Amino acid sequence: MTNSTMDTNSFPRPIHSAFQGKKIICPENECSEKQLFFEKNGLGQHYRVIHKTEVIEDNIKKANQIMRAFYGKETLEFIRFLSKKKSKVSHENLNVSRFNKQHNSYVFAFKICI
Repeated sequence: MTNSTMDTNSFPRPIHSAFQGKKIICPENECSEKQLFFEKNGLGQHYRVIHKTEVIEDNIKKANQIMRAFYGKETLEFIRFLSKKKSKVSHENLNVSRFNKQHNSYVFAFKICI
C-alpha cells in the first residue's frame, strides 16, 4: 500500500498523542468536554488556578478513567477509519487485477488469431 492510499495523518488523534505523552485530562465536566490535557503536575496547577481547589488522588483516578475511555473510543474510531481505507484500497486493487486478467485474455486470444 502506498502512503497516498493509507494516509493515516488525515485522521486526527489528539487523545492518542496525549496518552503517549503521559498526559491526563481534567476530570471536571467543563474541562473534559474541551479535552484539556495536562501532565500530572500540571493538573495540580490547573486545579489551583481554574477550580480554586487542590487536586486529590480521587481526581487523578477519575482523570485516568476518563482518559482510558476517551482513548478507547478514539482507537475504535481509528480502527473503523483504517478498515474503510483498507476496504477501499482492496476494492481498487481487485478492479485492477480483474482488468489485467481480462486484458491478458484478449492479448492471448489476439496472438492466437494472428
